[in-house]
Amino acid sequence: MTYQYRHRGFMYGGDPMHKLYMLDVTTGKTTRVTYDREAFDDFSSWSPPGQWVAIEAAYVEPKRRKAVFLYEVEAEELTEVPRRRCLLQRHSWRPESRHLLVRINGDGCRRLEIIRVE
Repeated sequence: MTYQYRHRGFMYGGDPMHKLYMLDVTTGKTTRVTYDREAFDDFSSWSPPGQWVAIEAAYVEPKRRKAVFLYEVEAEELTEVPRRRCLLQRHSWRPESRHLLVRINGDGCRRLEIIRVE
């Protein structure tokens, strides 16, 4: 299970940065997945078999932009998808988890792109 943590000060004009954590419900172990102070995490999408978590994040500085990250659960590694202005789609994963559908917002246009995950 993944969840966001926002401290109480966020509601009262404090630091807007919130991070993503993963809870293993079988062991109770909590792992912090994201660390970047310049971004906040919007939401996550688990691959069907559970080996990947796709995370949509928004960078605040120096210029607002969206990005998608992939977190490999077993290796505990976080990697940014190398696409500019990338967003997750509602149903992003193929059943076998080798392909991820993302939306790219370009200069005056939008397109869908399939990313091969390896």
